[in-house]
Amino acid sequence: MHVLLFSDDLLFSSQVEGAARRAGHDFSQCRKVNLLLQQAASGPCVVLLDLSSGVVNLSEIVPQLNTSSSPPLAVIAFGPHVHADRLSQAQQLGCSEVMARGQFHRALPTLFQRWKSDTASDVGCE
Repeated sequence: MHVLLFSDDLLFSSQVEGAARRAGHDFSQCRKVNLLLQQAASGPCVVLLDLSSGVVNLSEIVPQLNTSSSPPLAVIAFGPHVHADRLSQAQQLGCSEVMARGQFHRALPTLFQRWKSDTASDVGCE
């Protein structure tokens, strides 16, 4: 299974990548919407949307992900707890899970355990 992180936070992405790889999953970080949508359509994946990223247009991304010919197994949005309106919007648009950044960080060690994979490789998505 492939974990796709849409974020421009390089430091945080290394933590997410580590958790994904420890669970046996492929990992890519995307910073462009078209690349995210392209990667998501290429096979089973979980998409993580960092709502603190300035380039996340939820009303554009989430509906396209959920209506693609190969929709993600899950779309998980996370962001600062003080951005309650963005978190609420993510839920209303159909994200599978929405959580505050701290909650997401605490869930990282076990987050990807529910999806199992036999291989881990690096697929570019810059």
